[in-house]
Amino acid sequence: MSPRVRLCLIHNLRSPFMSAVGTAVHGSPKAHKTCQKGKSPLSCSDVGGAASGTFHRVGCLRTGVFLLLYLGFKLAEFDNLPETWVIFITENDVIGKGLPLYSVERCFLDTGERFDDGSHILYVNGAYRGDTAIGKLMHDFSCTDAADMYYGVLAERVKFFKESKEGIEIMCRAMEAMRNQTLKEGAIDSAKRMLSDGILTLEKIAEYAGLSLDEVKKLKKE
Repeated sequence: MSPRVRLCLIHNLRSPFMSAVGTAVHGSPKAHKTCQKGKSPLSCSDVGGAASGTFHRVGCLRTGVFLLLYLGFKLAEFDNLPETWVIFITENDVIGKGLPLYSVERCFLDTGERFDDGSHILYVNGAYRGDTAIGKLMHDFSCTDAADMYYGVLAERVKFFKESKEGIEIMCRAMEAMRNQTLKEGAIDSAKRMLSDGILTLEKIAEYAGLSLDEVKKLKKE
């Protein structure tokens, strides 16, 4: 069975290549702006924050599966569970030891032996710039000039999004969608504050916030 890999980009890298990756992989311009501090990854499409203390909930789903199996609910044979890798690419060295990679494996605390359940976590230090494959890749992830990149595949994509007419149009649409999403979130936040005040009618709140009346009614029910 092929291993499953979940790749989480924890960054604020203003690279056109990374912006395009966020849009293409997650299917929404929100993906590039979900790297907010204090948030931990909750699903395959979520991107966690850069605070090191927020990452240790990863793998809770597999733990829950084991618990259900223990309680007698046979969800799947153990051998059929796929090997899973969760890879975090962080903007900074969140572990703080200066290494390019940090591997996390489960173990029995009493014996120190590994608990080989097929789940793995890997932190990639995005600030690492050593003369290695990882160091060069992290350099390219934050680089905005295709001419300065080590890897030709990434350089070609950056060049496409920055210099070709089609690539520029894609990036412009992505940026416009991000702008619209930001405006929408601001309108919703304003509407919520007006609802909490309880002074204006729903119709006036919709008018002032730039939302539909149905949207305001839905916010009131939340």
